[in-house]
Amino acid sequence: MRARAAVVALLLIATSWSASPSHAATSSSHTTVVRLVVDGQRRTFRLHSTTRPSTKARPLVVVLHGAGATGAEVERRYHWDPLADREHFVVAYPQAIGRRWDDGGTSDVDFLRALLDDVARRVPIDSARVFVTGISNGGVMTYRAGCALADRLAAIGPVAAWFPDCLPATPVSVVHVHGLEDAVLPFGGGDGTPAVPDGLAAWRGADACSDVSSERRDGQVTDVTWSSCAPGTAIELFTIERGKHEWPGARPKPGNDPVSHALDATARIWAFFAAHPRT
Repeated sequence: MRARAAVVALLLIATSWSASPSHAATSSSHTTVVRLVVDGQRRTFRLHSTTRPSTKARPLVVVLHGAGATGAEVERRYHWDPLADREHFVVAYPQAIGRRWDDGGTSDVDFLRALLDDVARRVPIDSARVFVTGISNGGVMTYRAGCALADRLAAIGPVAAWFPDCLPATPVSVVHVHGLEDAVLPFGGGDGTPAVPDGLAAWRGADACSDVSSERRDGQVTDVTWSSCAPGTAIELFTIERGKHEWPGARPKPGNDPVSHALDATARIWAFFAAHPRT
């Protein structure tokens, strides 16, 4: 009877719509599964933060998975958690309904807005250092968030993404990462979607950037930066010569394209975020 009672109790906990701990990443941090109801739909996200009480406001990075993936998967594969523990920021991994983001509508914008509000109630967040990054369908959603939540985001980091038909009303910094051999969302665009250089040119216009840029090359990686933009704003583009449709530097996943290790996308995106708070 005691064993049966224990099983029932575990089932009740598993189906509860309150926050529950997921796993311990280090002795001083952990990931919690948070459940919300947004526009009448049950939504979840994973929140990785230190367990030590603190009143100091910290940056927040929201990481969006690609189509068919999960927040738990990208948490395991993209090594944001150990970086967050070292650099003292918070990471949220939202989960899309049906594993696909509504990158052309408003439902997931509402979800991300609710997520930002919820995290700020749980953890002291620096409102000048809120960032979104994501890959593929999650990268397109990252651009959508940059447009719709421009008043709340300092910078975005799309990876292997195309551009939705929107621009931010106020400047938002961008660091874009793309493999030049990406056959899923090609760098050169297609199907009515602009090429990455054209999409970034439109975003530079919204950010009041000049056409002056600096370029560096390191092996397969070319890094182009436009820094003469609205105060505190910049745009940076990393291209990888033999990069395909994957997160550079990630843990490989069977069935996915090969991972390029010519660039650690997580480290480079965070370095850009850290240098570009909202002004």
